[in-house]
Amino acid sequence: MKTTAHGPSFTSAPGERSDGTVQRPCVLPRIRLLSRIVALSMLSAAVVGCAKRESAIRPQSDGDLYQSPLKRDRDRTGDYRPDGIATDPRQATNPSASGVRPAAAVPSSGASTSASTATSGSAPTAQPSASPASIPAGQSILVGAVVANVNGTPIYAHELLRQVTPILRPRAKDLDEGAFRRLATQELTRQRDSLIRDELVYAAALRNTTLDEQDRAKFITNMIFERFVSEAGGSRELARQRMRDQGQDFDEMIRQEYRRALVSIYYRKRVFPRASISVEEMRQFYIRNRESRFTEQPALAFRMIRLDPKDIGDAALARSRATEARDRARAGESFEQLARDMNREPFLVERGGLIGPISRGSFRFPGVEKVAWETPVGSVSEIIEDEGLLFVILPTDRKEGRVASFEEPAVQEQIEQAMREVRMLEVQEREQQRLRGEALITADPAMLEPAIDMAMQLRAQLLKS
Repeated sequence: MKTTAHGPSFTSAPGERSDGTVQRPCVLPRIRLLSRIVALSMLSAAVVGCAKRESAIRPQSDGDLYQSPLKRDRDRTGDYRPDGIATDPRQATNPSASGVRPAAAVPSSGASTSASTATSGSAPTAQPSASPASIPAGQSILVGAVVANVNGTPIYAHELLRQVTPILRPRAKDLDEGAFRRLATQELTRQRDSLIRDELVYAAALRNTTLDEQDRAKFITNMIFERFVSEAGGSRELARQRMRDQGQDFDEMIRQEYRRALVSIYYRKRVFPRASISVEEMRQFYIRNRESRFTEQPALAFRMIRLDPKDIGDAALARSRATEARDRARAGESFEQLARDMNREPFLVERGGLIGPISRGSFRFPGVEKVAWETPVGSVSEIIEDEGLLFVILPTDRKEGRVASFEEPAVQEQIEQAMREVRMLEVQEREQQRLRGEALITADPAMLEPAIDMAMQLRAQLLKS
Protein backbone atom coordinates (compact mmCIF):
# COMPACT_ATOMS: atom_id res chain seq x y z
CA MET A 1 0.00 0.00 0.00
CA LYS A 2 1.31 3.40 -1.00
CA THR A 3 0.84 6.49 1.10
CA THR A 4 1.03 10.14 0.24
CA ALA A 5 1.06 13.37 2.20
CA HIS A 6 -2.71 13.52 1.85
CA GLY A 7 -3.40 10.00 3.07
CA PRO A 8 -3.70 6.59 1.45
CA SER A 9 -3.46 6.45 -2.32
CA PHE A 10 -6.13 4.93 -4.62
CA THR A 11 -3.89 1.96 -5.18
CA SER A 12 -4.82 0.57 -1.80
CA ALA A 13 -6.90 -2.52 -1.71
CA PRO A 14 -10.65 -1.83 -1.75
CA GLY A 15 -12.06 -1.35 1.77
CA GLU A 16 -8.61 -1.40 3.39
CA ARG A 17 -7.27 1.54 5.43
CA SER A 18 -3.60 2.37 5.87
CA ASP A 19 -3.67 0.87 9.34
CA GLY A 20 -4.94 -2.41 7.97
CA THR A 21 -8.54 -2.03 9.10
CA VAL A 22 -11.45 -2.57 6.70
CA GLN A 23 -13.30 0.60 5.47
CA ARG A 24 -17.15 0.35 5.20
CA PRO A 25 -18.86 2.05 2.21
CA CYS A 26 -20.39 5.50 3.03
CA VAL A 27 -24.16 5.35 2.26
CA LEU A 28 -25.22 8.92 3.28
CA PRO A 29 -24.48 10.58 -0.10
CA ARG A 30 -26.40 7.83 -1.85
CA ILE A 31 -29.45 8.38 0.42
CA ARG A 32 -29.38 12.10 -0.31
CA LEU A 33 -29.20 11.43 -4.05
CA LEU A 34 -32.15 9.02 -3.91
CA SER A 35 -34.18 11.55 -1.89
CA ARG A 36 -33.63 14.20 -4.55
CA ILE A 37 -34.67 11.79 -7.30
CA VAL A 38 -37.87 10.89 -5.42
CA ALA A 39 -38.68 14.57 -4.79
CA LEU A 40 -38.23 15.42 -8.47
CA SER A 41 -40.46 12.50 -9.44
CA MET A 42 -43.22 13.63 -7.08
CA LEU A 43 -43.00 17.20 -8.37
CA SER A 44 -43.24 15.98 -11.95
CA ALA A 45 -46.29 13.86 -11.12
CA ALA A 46 -47.95 16.82 -9.44
CA VAL A 47 -47.37 19.02 -12.49
CA VAL A 48 -48.85 16.37 -14.77
CA GLY A 49 -51.82 15.91 -12.46
CA CYS A 50 -52.50 19.62 -12.42
CA ALA A 51 -52.38 19.73 -16.19
CA LYS A 52 -54.93 16.93 -16.41
CA ARG A 53 -57.26 18.72 -13.99
CA GLU A 54 -56.83 22.12 -15.58
CA SER A 55 -60.22 22.01 -17.34
CA ALA A 56 -62.02 21.44 -14.02
CA ILE A 57 -60.40 24.38 -12.18
CA ARG A 58 -61.73 27.91 -12.36
CA PRO A 59 -59.22 30.57 -13.38
CA GLN A 60 -59.43 32.28 -9.97
CA SER A 61 -57.40 32.08 -6.83
CA ASP A 62 -58.88 30.74 -3.61
CA GLY A 63 -58.80 34.27 -2.26
CA ASP A 64 -60.98 35.47 -5.11
CA LEU A 65 -63.40 32.61 -4.54
CA TYR A 66 -63.82 33.36 -0.87
CA GLN A 67 -64.33 37.07 -1.47
CA SER A 68 -67.65 36.22 -3.10
CA PRO A 69 -70.74 35.43 -1.01
CA LEU A 70 -70.81 32.07 -2.74
CA LYS A 71 -69.00 29.29 -0.92
CA ARG A 72 -66.42 27.10 -2.58
CA ASP A 73 -68.11 23.85 -3.59
CA ARG A 74 -65.46 21.54 -2.21
CA ASP A 75 -67.47 18.34 -2.66
CA ARG A 76 -68.71 19.28 -6.15
CA THR A 77 -72.38 19.03 -5.15
CA GLY A 78 -73.40 22.08 -7.14
CA ASP A 79 -74.52 23.74 -3.90
CA TYR A 80 -72.88 27.16 -4.13
CA ARG A 81 -74.69 28.80 -1.23
CA PRO A 82 -74.36 32.44 -0.30
CA ASP A 83 -72.82 32.94 3.11
CA GLY A 84 -75.49 32.99 5.78
CA ILE A 85 -78.11 31.32 3.59
CA ALA A 86 -79.47 28.00 4.78
CA THR A 87 -78.39 24.85 3.06
CA ASP A 88 -80.47 23.70 0.12
CA PRO A 89 -83.05 21.29 1.66
CA ARG A 90 -81.90 18.49 -0.63
CA GLN A 91 -78.42 18.80 0.90
CA ALA A 92 -79.40 19.35 4.56
CA THR A 93 -79.80 16.05 6.35
CA ASN A 94 -78.70 17.46 9.72
CA PRO A 95 -80.43 20.77 10.48
CA SER A 96 -78.37 21.48 13.54
CA ALA A 97 -75.13 21.02 11.63
CA SER A 98 -76.11 23.16 8.71
CA GLY A 99 -77.36 26.16 10.60
CA VAL A 100 -81.07 25.58 9.93
CA ARG A 101 -83.91 24.72 12.22
CA PRO A 102 -87.13 22.76 11.91
CA ALA A 103 -90.29 24.40 10.72
CA ALA A 104 -92.01 26.50 13.33
CA ALA A 105 -94.20 29.52 13.82
CA VAL A 106 -91.87 32.47 14.30
CA PRO A 107 -93.21 35.73 15.75
CA SER A 108 -91.47 38.61 14.02
CA SER A 109 -91.71 41.05 16.91
CA GLY A 110 -92.11 39.29 20.19
CA ALA A 111 -95.61 38.01 19.55
CA SER A 112 -96.30 34.46 20.62
CA THR A 113 -98.84 32.92 18.32
CA SER A 114 -98.73 29.17 17.92
CA ALA A 115 -99.19 27.67 14.49
CA SER A 116 -99.00 24.24 13.01
CA THR A 117 -96.90 23.28 10.04
CA ALA A 118 -98.67 22.11 6.92
CA THR A 119 -97.00 19.00 5.61
CA SER A 120 -97.16 16.94 2.48
CA GLY A 121 -97.03 13.58 4.17
CA SER A 122 -93.36 13.87 5.10
CA ALA A 123 -91.71 16.40 7.36
CA PRO A 124 -89.48 18.95 5.67
CA THR A 125 -85.81 18.34 6.07
CA ALA A 126 -84.81 21.89 6.82
CA GLN A 127 -86.16 25.40 7.13
CA PRO A 128 -84.32 28.70 6.68
CA SER A 129 -83.93 30.41 10.00
CA ALA A 130 -84.50 33.97 8.77
CA SER A 131 -88.04 35.28 8.64
CA PRO A 132 -89.09 36.92 5.37
CA ALA A 133 -88.42 40.64 5.21
CA SER A 134 -91.71 41.26 3.44
CA ILE A 135 -93.78 40.51 6.55
CA PRO A 136 -94.49 43.66 8.61
CA ALA A 137 -93.16 43.94 12.14
CA GLY A 138 -95.57 42.84 14.85
CA GLN A 139 -97.08 40.01 12.84
CA SER A 140 -96.76 36.33 13.71
CA ILE A 141 -95.80 34.41 10.59
CA LEU A 142 -95.75 30.73 9.73
CA VAL A 143 -92.37 30.26 8.06
CA GLY A 144 -92.31 26.47 8.27
CA ALA A 145 -95.47 25.67 6.34
CA VAL A 146 -94.81 23.52 3.27
CA VAL A 147 -97.03 24.38 0.31
CA ALA A 148 -95.50 21.84 -2.08
CA ASN A 149 -92.91 19.08 -2.14
CA VAL A 150 -90.85 18.32 -5.25
CA ASN A 151 -88.89 15.07 -5.09
CA GLY A 152 -88.34 15.61 -1.38
CA THR A 153 -87.50 19.31 -1.65
CA PRO A 154 -90.06 21.45 0.19
CA ILE A 155 -91.37 24.80 -1.01
CA TYR A 156 -92.32 27.02 1.90
CA ALA A 157 -95.22 29.40 2.35
CA HIS A 158 -93.08 32.44 3.12
CA GLU A 159 -91.16 31.92 -0.15
CA LEU A 160 -94.43 32.24 -2.06
CA LEU A 161 -95.51 35.29 -0.08
CA ARG A 162 -92.21 37.04 -0.72
CA GLN A 163 -92.68 36.56 -4.46
CA VAL A 164 -96.28 37.82 -4.63
CA THR A 165 -96.07 40.64 -2.07
CA PRO A 166 -95.22 43.28 -4.74
CA ILE A 167 -98.48 42.31 -6.49
CA LEU A 168 -100.66 42.11 -3.37
CA ARG A 169 -99.38 45.17 -1.52
CA PRO A 170 -100.85 47.84 -3.90
CA ARG A 171 -104.26 46.07 -3.92
CA ALA A 172 -104.68 45.66 -0.18
CA LYS A 173 -106.67 48.87 0.29
CA ASP A 174 -108.55 48.68 -3.02
CA LEU A 175 -110.13 45.24 -2.57
CA ASP A 176 -112.47 43.93 0.08
CA GLU A 177 -111.51 40.87 2.10
CA GLY A 178 -113.13 38.34 -0.24
CA ALA A 179 -111.70 39.87 -3.43
CA PHE A 180 -108.25 40.14 -1.84
CA ARG A 181 -108.36 36.49 -0.77
CA ARG A 182 -109.28 35.43 -4.32
CA LEU A 183 -106.44 37.51 -5.75
CA ALA A 184 -104.00 36.10 -3.18
CA THR A 185 -105.09 32.53 -3.92
CA GLN A 186 -104.69 33.08 -7.65
CA GLU A 187 -101.24 34.66 -7.39
CA LEU A 188 -99.96 32.20 -4.80
CA THR A 189 -101.10 29.26 -6.92
CA ARG A 190 -99.41 30.71 -9.97
CA GLN A 191 -96.20 31.35 -8.07
CA ARG A 192 -96.26 27.88 -6.47
CA ASP A 193 -96.50 26.25 -9.90
CA SER A 194 -93.65 28.48 -11.12
CA LEU A 195 -91.43 27.46 -8.19
CA ILE A 196 -92.24 23.79 -8.80
CA ARG A 197 -91.20 24.16 -12.41
CA ASP A 198 -88.03 26.04 -11.43
CA GLU A 199 -87.09 23.38 -8.88
CA LEU A 200 -87.55 20.58 -11.41
CA VAL A 201 -85.39 22.29 -14.00
CA TYR A 202 -82.70 23.28 -11.48
CA ALA A 203 -82.46 19.72 -10.19
CA ALA A 204 -82.12 18.49 -13.78
CA ALA A 205 -79.41 21.09 -14.38
CA LEU A 206 -77.48 19.85 -11.32
CA ARG A 207 -77.69 16.26 -12.58
CA ASN A 208 -76.79 16.96 -16.19
CA THR A 209 -74.05 19.60 -16.15
CA THR A 210 -70.32 19.01 -15.91
CA LEU A 211 -68.04 20.41 -13.22
CA ASP A 212 -66.72 22.96 -15.69
CA GLU A 213 -70.25 24.09 -16.51
CA GLN A 214 -71.12 24.45 -12.84
CA ASP A 215 -67.96 26.46 -12.32
CA ARG A 216 -68.94 28.62 -15.27
CA ALA A 217 -72.31 29.34 -13.65
CA LYS A 218 -70.52 30.25 -10.44
CA PHE A 219 -68.19 32.56 -12.33
CA ILE A 220 -71.17 34.33 -13.95
CA THR A 221 -72.79 34.71 -10.53
CA ASN A 222 -69.60 36.14 -9.06
CA MET A 223 -69.51 38.71 -11.87
CA ILE A 224 -73.08 39.77 -11.04
CA PHE A 225 -72.15 39.98 -7.37
CA GLU A 226 -69.14 42.17 -8.11
CA ARG A 227 -71.26 44.44 -10.31
CA PHE A 228 -73.77 45.04 -7.51
CA VAL A 229 -70.97 45.71 -5.04
CA SER A 230 -69.26 48.06 -7.50
CA GLU A 231 -72.50 50.00 -8.00
CA ALA A 232 -72.64 50.37 -4.22
CA GLY A 233 -69.21 52.00 -4.16
CA GLY A 234 -67.39 48.76 -3.37
CA SER A 235 -69.20 48.18 -0.08
CA ARG A 236 -70.91 44.83 0.38
CA GLU A 237 -72.90 46.05 3.35
CA LEU A 238 -74.17 49.03 1.37
CA ALA A 239 -75.13 46.70 -1.48
CA ARG A 240 -77.09 44.51 0.93
CA GLN A 241 -78.73 47.57 2.47
CA ARG A 242 -79.83 48.81 -0.95
CA MET A 243 -81.46 45.46 -1.66
CA ARG A 244 -83.18 45.51 1.75
CA ASP A 245 -84.53 48.98 0.99
CA GLN A 246 -86.11 47.49 -2.12
CA GLY A 247 -87.67 44.69 -0.07
CA GLN A 248 -85.24 42.06 -1.36
CA ASP A 249 -82.60 39.88 0.24
CA PHE A 250 -79.14 40.29 -1.29
CA ASP A 251 -77.88 36.78 -0.52
CA GLU A 252 -81.10 35.21 -1.77
CA MET A 253 -80.78 37.23 -4.97
CA ILE A 254 -77.24 35.88 -5.49
CA ARG A 255 -78.44 32.33 -4.89
CA GLN A 256 -81.20 32.78 -7.45
CA GLU A 257 -78.72 34.24 -9.95
CA TYR A 258 -76.59 31.10 -9.66
CA ARG A 259 -79.63 28.90 -10.23
CA ARG A 260 -80.61 30.94 -13.29
CA ALA A 261 -77.09 30.81 -14.69
CA LEU A 262 -76.84 27.04 -14.28
CA VAL A 263 -80.30 26.46 -15.77
CA SER A 264 -79.39 28.68 -18.72
CA ILE A 265 -76.25 26.62 -19.36
CA TYR A 266 -78.26 23.42 -19.05
CA TYR A 267 -80.84 24.55 -21.59
CA ARG A 268 -78.20 25.82 -23.99
CA LYS A 269 -75.99 22.73 -23.79
CA ARG A 270 -78.46 19.89 -23.23
CA VAL A 271 -81.94 20.96 -24.34
CA PHE A 272 -81.82 23.54 -27.12
CA PRO A 273 -79.60 21.42 -29.41
CA ARG A 274 -82.71 19.27 -29.88
CA ALA A 275 -84.39 22.22 -31.60
CA SER A 276 -83.02 21.29 -35.01
CA ILE A 277 -84.70 22.67 -38.14
CA SER A 278 -84.67 20.94 -41.52
CA VAL A 279 -84.31 22.69 -44.86
CA GLU A 280 -87.80 21.58 -45.88
CA GLU A 281 -89.28 23.15 -42.75
CA MET A 282 -87.48 26.39 -43.56
CA ARG A 283 -88.81 26.32 -47.13
CA GLN A 284 -92.38 25.82 -45.93
CA PHE A 285 -91.96 28.73 -43.53
CA TYR A 286 -90.77 30.89 -46.44
CA ILE A 287 -93.77 29.96 -48.56
CA ARG A 288 -96.22 30.75 -45.75
CA ASN A 289 -94.63 34.11 -44.99
CA ARG A 290 -93.37 35.22 -48.39
CA GLU A 291 -95.83 38.11 -48.71
CA SER A 292 -95.65 39.35 -45.14
CA ARG A 293 -91.94 38.87 -44.36
CA PHE A 294 -89.96 38.61 -47.55
CA THR A 295 -91.69 40.99 -49.95
CA GLU A 296 -90.33 44.54 -49.89
CA GLN A 297 -92.95 47.08 -50.88
CA PRO A 298 -91.98 50.15 -52.95
CA ALA A 299 -91.24 53.19 -50.80
CA LEU A 300 -90.70 56.86 -51.55
CA ALA A 301 -89.38 59.85 -49.58
CA PHE A 302 -89.58 63.47 -50.75
CA ARG A 303 -89.44 67.06 -49.53
CA MET A 304 -92.44 69.30 -50.02
CA ILE A 305 -93.34 73.01 -50.03
CA ARG A 306 -97.06 73.49 -49.41
CA LEU A 307 -98.80 76.84 -49.96
CA ASP A 308 -102.41 77.62 -49.07
CA PRO A 309 -103.90 80.59 -50.98
CA LYS A 310 -106.24 81.21 -48.04
CA ASP A 311 -103.31 81.77 -45.69
CA ILE A 312 -101.60 84.09 -48.17
CA GLY A 313 -104.83 85.94 -48.96
CA ASP A 314 -104.52 85.95 -52.76
CA ALA A 315 -104.47 83.02 -55.22
CA ALA A 316 -102.23 84.82 -57.70
CA LEU A 317 -99.74 85.74 -55.00
CA ALA A 318 -99.71 82.13 -53.80
CA ARG A 319 -98.91 80.88 -57.31
CA SER A 320 -96.20 83.52 -57.64
CA ARG A 321 -94.54 82.27 -54.45
CA ALA A 322 -94.82 78.66 -55.61
CA THR A 323 -93.15 79.62 -58.89
CA GLU A 324 -90.42 81.43 -56.99
CA ALA A 325 -89.79 78.38 -54.81
CA ARG A 326 -89.59 76.10 -57.84
CA ASP A 327 -87.19 78.37 -59.73
CA ARG A 328 -84.90 78.98 -56.75
CA ALA A 329 -84.71 75.24 -56.04
CA ARG A 330 -83.91 74.48 -59.68
CA ALA A 331 -81.23 77.18 -59.56
CA GLY A 332 -79.42 75.26 -56.86
CA GLU A 333 -80.69 76.64 -53.55
CA SER A 334 -81.26 74.18 -50.71
CA PHE A 335 -84.76 72.76 -51.03
CA GLU A 336 -84.65 71.88 -47.35
CA GLN A 337 -84.01 75.50 -46.37
CA LEU A 338 -86.66 76.79 -48.77
CA ALA A 339 -89.15 74.37 -47.18
CA ARG A 340 -88.30 75.66 -43.69
CA ASP A 341 -88.73 79.28 -44.84
CA MET A 342 -91.88 78.97 -46.94
CA ASN A 343 -93.99 76.32 -45.18
CA ARG A 344 -96.47 77.34 -42.49
CA GLU A 345 -97.14 73.95 -40.84
CA PRO A 346 -94.79 73.36 -37.83
CA PHE A 347 -94.33 69.72 -38.84
CA LEU A 348 -93.02 70.65 -42.29
CA VAL A 349 -90.93 73.51 -40.95
CA GLU A 350 -89.25 71.28 -38.36
CA ARG A 351 -88.47 68.48 -40.85
CA GLY A 352 -87.50 70.73 -43.75
CA GLY A 353 -90.56 69.52 -45.66
CA LEU A 354 -89.49 65.84 -45.48
CA ILE A 355 -92.25 63.28 -46.07
CA GLY A 356 -91.90 59.50 -45.82
CA PRO A 357 -90.79 56.97 -46.66
CA ILE A 358 -94.33 56.13 -47.77
CA SER A 359 -95.78 53.20 -49.70
CA ARG A 360 -98.01 53.55 -52.75
CA GLY A 361 -101.47 54.86 -52.04
CA SER A 362 -100.73 55.97 -48.48
CA PHE A 363 -100.34 59.76 -48.92
CA ARG A 364 -103.19 62.13 -48.13
CA PHE A 365 -102.97 64.02 -51.44
CA PRO A 366 -103.21 61.51 -54.33
CA GLY A 367 -102.24 64.09 -57.00
CA VAL A 368 -99.06 64.99 -55.16
CA GLU A 369 -98.17 61.32 -54.62
CA LYS A 370 -98.68 60.53 -58.33
CA VAL A 371 -96.25 63.26 -59.37
CA ALA A 372 -93.80 62.26 -56.61
CA TRP A 373 -93.60 58.70 -57.97
CA GLU A 374 -93.16 59.95 -61.55
CA THR A 375 -90.51 62.61 -60.85
CA PRO A 376 -86.90 61.38 -60.84
CA VAL A 377 -85.04 61.46 -57.53
CA GLY A 378 -83.21 64.80 -57.15
CA SER A 379 -85.42 66.67 -59.64
CA VAL A 380 -87.71 69.55 -58.67
CA SER A 381 -91.30 69.05 -59.82
CA GLU A 382 -93.61 71.50 -61.53
CA ILE A 383 -96.23 73.28 -59.44
CA ILE A 384 -98.91 70.79 -58.36
CA GLU A 385 -102.51 71.76 -57.55
CA ASP A 386 -104.40 69.38 -55.27
CA GLU A 387 -107.51 70.09 -53.18
CA GLY A 388 -107.07 73.86 -53.65
CA LEU A 389 -103.46 73.86 -52.41
CA LEU A 390 -100.18 74.43 -54.28
CA PHE A 391 -97.20 72.10 -53.92
CA VAL A 392 -93.61 71.89 -55.10
CA ILE A 393 -91.79 68.64 -54.31
CA LEU A 394 -88.31 67.13 -54.54
CA PRO A 395 -88.08 63.28 -54.41
CA THR A 396 -85.07 62.32 -52.27
CA ASP A 397 -85.18 58.51 -52.16
CA ARG A 398 -87.07 55.74 -53.93
CA LYS A 399 -86.93 52.00 -53.20
CA GLU A 400 -88.32 49.60 -55.74
CA GLY A 401 -90.29 46.63 -54.49
CA ARG A 402 -88.86 43.13 -54.67
CA VAL A 403 -89.43 39.62 -53.39
CA ALA A 404 -86.41 38.18 -51.60
CA SER A 405 -85.44 34.71 -52.81
CA PHE A 406 -85.29 31.73 -50.46
CA GLU A 407 -81.74 31.03 -51.65
CA GLU A 408 -80.43 34.33 -50.25
CA PRO A 409 -78.29 33.73 -47.13
CA ALA A 410 -79.90 36.66 -45.32
CA VAL A 411 -83.35 35.18 -45.93
CA GLN A 412 -82.36 31.77 -44.61
CA GLU A 413 -80.73 33.35 -41.57
CA GLN A 414 -83.93 35.29 -40.86
CA ILE A 415 -86.03 32.14 -41.26
CA GLU A 416 -83.80 30.07 -39.01
CA GLN A 417 -83.79 32.72 -36.31
CA ALA A 418 -87.58 33.07 -36.36
CA MET A 419 -88.16 29.31 -36.36
CA ARG A 420 -85.53 28.57 -33.72
CA GLU A 421 -87.14 30.93 -31.22
CA VAL A 422 -90.44 29.08 -31.57
CA ARG A 423 -88.78 25.66 -31.65
CA MET A 424 -86.75 26.36 -28.51
CA LEU A 425 -89.91 27.32 -26.66
CA GLU A 426 -91.52 24.06 -27.80
CA VAL A 427 -88.50 21.98 -26.74
CA GLN A 428 -88.34 23.80 -23.42
CA GLU A 429 -92.02 23.12 -22.78
CA ARG A 430 -91.62 19.43 -23.64
CA GLU A 431 -88.62 19.16 -21.32
CA GLN A 432 -90.57 20.68 -18.45
CA GLN A 433 -93.47 18.32 -19.09
CA ARG A 434 -91.09 15.35 -19.12
CA LEU A 435 -89.49 16.40 -15.83
CA ARG A 436 -92.89 16.91 -14.25
CA GLY A 437 -94.07 13.49 -15.43
CA GLU A 438 -91.04 11.79 -13.88
CA ALA A 439 -91.16 13.75 -10.61
CA LEU A 440 -92.90 13.04 -7.33
CA ILE A 441 -94.81 16.25 -6.60
CA THR A 442 -97.15 16.86 -3.70
CA ALA A 443 -99.24 20.01 -3.97
CA ASP A 444 -102.92 20.47 -3.20
CA PRO A 445 -105.17 23.43 -2.28
CA ALA A 446 -105.14 22.53 1.43
CA MET A 447 -101.35 22.91 1.55
CA LEU A 448 -101.70 26.45 0.19
CA GLU A 449 -103.89 27.65 3.09
CA PRO A 450 -100.99 28.75 5.36
CA ALA A 451 -99.67 31.01 2.60
CA ILE A 452 -103.16 32.47 2.05
CA ASP A 453 -103.47 33.11 5.81
CA MET A 454 -100.12 34.91 5.74
CA ALA A 455 -101.34 37.05 2.84
CA MET A 456 -104.46 37.99 4.79
CA GLN A 457 -102.28 38.92 7.79
CA LEU A 458 -100.25 41.12 5.48
CA ARG A 459 -103.45 42.83 4.28
CA ALA A 460 -104.61 43.46 7.84
CA GLN A 461 -101.29 45.07 8.72
CA LEU A 462 -101.31 47.24 5.59
CA LEU A 463 -104.82 48.47 6.34
CA LYS A 464 -103.61 49.67 9.77
CA SER A 465 -100.67 51.58 8.28
